[in-house]
Amino acid sequence: TVMPIQMFNWTSRPQEEFHVNAAAAGMILLMMTLSMNALAIYLRYHFRKRIKW
Repeated sequence: TVMPIQMFNWTSRPQEEFHVNAAAAGMILLMMTLSMNALAIYLRYHFRKRIKW
């Protein structure tokens, strides 16, 4: 929960460098979310394959 608050603080500052940092932080959050989702899909597929119904 710290990263979105920090991004908000960065965007409220007038310097352009903080806006670049906020955009980079947004991309990092997006990549983390997508990679965790991909890992969950892979693990679900891997462990469901072992279960014999």
